[in-house]
Amino acid sequence: MFSVSMTNRASEEKILEADALLVATGVRPSTGDLNLSTAGVCTDDRGFIRVNEYLETDAPGIYALGDCVGNYLFRHSVNLEGEYLVRTLWGGAVRRPIDYGPMPHAVFTHPEIAGLGATEESLRETGVDYVIGRAEYRDSNQGLARGLDGGFCKLLVARNDLRVLGAHIIGDEASDMIHMLAAVMYRGGTLDDLLNMVYIHPSLPEIVRDAARDARARLG
Repeated sequence: MFSVSMTNRASEEKILEADALLVATGVRPSTGDLNLSTAGVCTDDRGFIRVNEYLETDAPGIYALGDCVGNYLFRHSVNLEGEYLVRTLWGGAVRRPIDYGPMPHAVFTHPEIAGLGATEESLRETGVDYVIGRAEYRDSNQGLARGLDGGFCKLLVARNDLRVLGAHIIGDEASDMIHMLAAVMYRGGTLDDLLNMVYIHPSLPEIVRDAARDARARLG
């Protein structure tokens, strides 16, 4: 049995106990044995291959993508990079910098964890004025039907123009639910876009709607 002691922002201490403890120590690229310098390809101080906004390396005509680049370490970000290079190099597309947009991520644990965009910490660091909207799974009809006691959706909304800046979900089907927020955020959507939608009842996405309603109420 493992135990972890944690303190929240209210200085309240809580001890979590579990049968196993996973410790993640980061990622290191396996580029050291590739002799990249012989081709004129450079790496950064962490060993990731250095590329520009077009995924070009320092060597003319050589491109790199994926985990060895280190922009994102997701399979879906690699898919985006691959499709971008195919369009740019062989598809006749106008040459433009790659646009990752708000990159979604998910952890397929139980419960699932998903998110995209800004965090509260990053918004505080940049001085952005924002409001939080939050809704609990257990307060939704679908959560009640499933007997869910935990899980929540949190939205971060810019106070000045109501743009959705970040979204974070922990709970059932979080990796699916985050996609509706990705669609809104990729288009620069706002809180009103979420509130003007019609949501199927009873469904889990109603939790996103409830978080949007909470954000609207906090705006006054």
